[in-house]
Amino acid sequence: MGAFLIAASAATVGIVATALVVISGTPNSSTNLLGVAVAEVQTGGAGASLELEGQQVVQEVAASNAFSVASPPKVSSIFQLCESSALGGMALLPLNYATIVNFLIGHGYTSIAAAGIAGNIYQESGGNPESGDAAAGGLIGWTPLPSGYITGDPSADLQTQLAGLLTFNDHLGTFLPALNAATTPADAAYVYMTDFERPGFPAASNREDSAIAVADACGFTS
Repeated sequence: MGAFLIAASAATVGIVATALVVISGTPNSSTNLLGVAVAEVQTGGAGASLELEGQQVVQEVAASNAFSVASPPKVSSIFQLCESSALGGMALLPLNYATIVNFLIGHGYTSIAAAGIAGNIYQESGGNPESGDAAAGGLIGWTPLPSGYITGDPSADLQTQLAGLLTFNDHLGTFLPALNAATTPADAAYVYMTDFERPGFPAASNREDSAIAVADACGFTS
């Protein structure tokens, strides 16, 4: 099981619980400020304020039409190095990882940040946009799941959800500079986990290892 506080999969700290295809793991033992924030979420110390913020962000995103409209991403030279398999199931790589990385880079994220987000997506849904159910699901386990995110058309839903991901991140835009400033895929995965996903059960090592695998597959420095 995986747990999210803001628009994420599985049992949240005070938000809807739902089962998704995730891999169990253990949180980092880091003692930096981000690690402290994770510890506060896990122990409930930051639960009330983060729950309120999480609900507000989800409501704002669900009320916006921005998630369904996105300009076509520019093709990056980095994307050409990604080696997405037919099954998309290479070890630690989420389904659709090459498309996810290209989309994010095309919309202004650094390659390292894109790998970090993809690593989180691996933990949340395995990269399957159809993951979850009517209550919560999709690439990052939106809770509640906005209408139109899962329609039974994986290709179309992937594009809708990637656009929704941009909107979700923009609502937490104060943390974007730190995400784009990350110098390793593992650091980017940790920042995205802590500042955006905010899971009650982080499984940080899964997210970080997947981010590294994505970076390696795409030819980034990891």
